Amino acid sequence: MSESNRENLRRAIERWNAEDLESALEAVSEEVRWYPGDVFLDSDDVYVGKQGIRDFLISFQEPWEWIALDHLEEEEIGDEIVVKARFRARSHEGVDVDIELGQRWTYRGGLMVAFHGYPTFAEAREAAMAAP
Repeated sequence: MSESNRENLRRAIERWNAEDLESALEAVSEEVRWYPGDVFLDSDDVYVGKQGIRDFLISFQEPWEWIALDHLEEEEIGDEIVVKARFRARSHEGVDVDIELGQRWTYRGGLMVAFHGYPTFAEAREAAMAAP
C-alpha cells in the first residue's frame, strides 16, 4: 500500500467534511463499488460509479442538518485501508448522533475502487483479513 493511497483517503474525508464532494471524488475510480452496509440504513445496496456515490450521499445527507466524519485510526491490510471513524451529526429535528464505526477502503492503481461500511472497526478489520 502506498502512502499516496493513505493521503488520498485522508484528503477525501477532509474534502467531504468541507462539503466538497466533487473534489473528494477525484481519487475515485469510475467503476467504484460503494457498500454502505447497515450502520444507518437497513440496506445491502451497492452503489456503482461516482454517480452512484453522489446518489447515495444526497439521500443519506437529507435528514441531517450537518455531518462530520473524523478519521481516528487506520490499519493497512493487503490492498485495503481499514479505518476507525467517528460519525457526528445533528438531525433537522435536533437529535445529535456521535458513534464510532468501521470502514474498509480498497485502492488499486492509486484510485479507490471499493468502500464497505461496518458497525465496528473490529468487523471491518475482520472482513479485510478474510478478503481474498
